[in-house]
Amino acid sequence: MGTRDRLLPPWLSGYPLPPVANPLRPGPRLALVALELFTALGALYGGGMLVADPTGKRIGFTLQMLERTPFRSYLVPGIVLLAVNGLGMLAVALGVLWRWRHAITASIGVGALLVGWIAVQLLMIGYVSALQPLMLATGALIAGTAVLARRSSAA
Repeated sequence: MGTRDRLLPPWLSGYPLPPVANPLRPGPRLALVALELFTALGALYGGGMLVADPTGKRIGFTLQMLERTPFRSYLVPGIVLLAVNGLGMLAVALGVLWRWRHAITASIGVGALLVGWIAVQLLMIGYVSALQPLMLATGALIAGTAVLARRSSAA
């Protein structure tokens, strides 16, 4: 039983998996997984809260914050947060962990998406939380780590 087989949950053991061509070293790989899981869990929580309460009151948001946006509630932003930054980031983290062929490229993509999400958020609603610069930096760190990892594995 190889390392990859030990990383798979038992319920996936009988299914064919994408080809493995991701020779990323353990350090950068685990850093990417940790950053992506941190982001995914926060986005799943935040997106879920916004979908459950589209007024945003449960997490301290006001509808006035949406005045300069095309949204009248937090439902659509919550769904996007949940799907893209939550489930998408979780899928990429698992891909990196399981060494899927295009996981590093996907990490660059989700990191860039997170940076873009926060940049648009800052332009539309302004600075409202210390989480904004933290998540902006996290997105840049994910993308940057993946770029460096890709370069080092290609060398």
